[in-house]
Amino acid sequence: MKRTMWVIGVTAAMLGACDKGDGSSSAGMGHAKAAGGDDLALFRDLPKGNSALFGGNLIKMQKQFSDSPLGKLAAQVNKMTPGMNEWQTCFINGPGLRMVGGVTYAAGGVEAHYAMTGLDIASLEACAKKASFPAVVDADRKFIAIDTNTATGVVKSGFLVLPDGALLSRMEIPLGGFRTGAVVVNPTDRASLEREVAALASGTAADDTALMAAVDKVDRSKALWVVGSGAGTPIADKLGLASATFEMTDGFAIDVTAELTDGALADQLDKGIAGAKKQAGQLGPEIGEIVNNVSFDRSGSKVHLTAKISNAQLMTLSDKFGPFMKR
Repeated sequence: MKRTMWVIGVTAAMLGACDKGDGSSSAGMGHAKAAGGDDLALFRDLPKGNSALFGGNLIKMQKQFSDSPLGKLAAQVNKMTPGMNEWQTCFINGPGLRMVGGVTYAAGGVEAHYAMTGLDIASLEACAKKASFPAVVDADRKFIAIDTNTATGVVKSGFLVLPDGALLSRMEIPLGGFRTGAVVVNPTDRASLEREVAALASGTAADDTALMAAVDKVDRSKALWVVGSGAGTPIADKLGLASATFEMTDGFAIDVTAELTDGALADQLDKGIAGAKKQAGQLGPEIGEIVNNVSFDRSGSKVHLTAKISNAQLMTLSDKFGPFMKR
């Protein structure tokens, strides 16, 4: 799920936001309603065939992040991306909004799709203006194109108003960028979003039954949650179903559960973490304490990993590595 997590990370930076449903019914939403109620209704606005689904409360995560020592490091990075601080602050200080997303894999690349409520074209236009991001709104005010300045370069993003009032956006990343390290994001125009809406007639993310069942089990009270599967991807022989949650209360905490279909990979991960703990003392007291706090359990092919870094540890790391972020 490395590529999936990269995509979600860019999403958090670009949007600073997350998920709310409108409570309306839909023919394809029976499972999603049972899985969690109105907050998952937005999955009917996303295409089917996903390798991962995610949601949570990214506004909560952004607020926790900005108030934490780790925010000091991010501030250094954001100085290299003019307007990003203003863009994110606009969401944090604005009315609460919610978002769910799905990630699909194809031979040509990875696509992320987002549906959100609590936000409209006018508020996006205002946030872009505060960040000095170029933005163009169509005459019918159903679509806005924004040149978002990110750490990976300018991303030409677009948002389309759906019939139910939600906003739809997408991000397409060619696989070549992952291979070379020069990751690019293809522009999102109105036509591509309208094609996506038309495709919903043949099925939505709510019809991805295996992933929706995993959504039902994941702790959605966390700031960010992700469920995914290697099925239908190049790592199908290594990864089955997986889920992860992230929280930033008094530090940063992650909880990951995964079904590894490759026994050798599970062995390698088990031995790697055990080896890191044995050598933790050689990594310095700050890093060593963090490594020793990692919990790893294995039951057959299923692995469970938890890790937490306290605010005090984050402060130490920020003071130690912050100067390097300025270079």
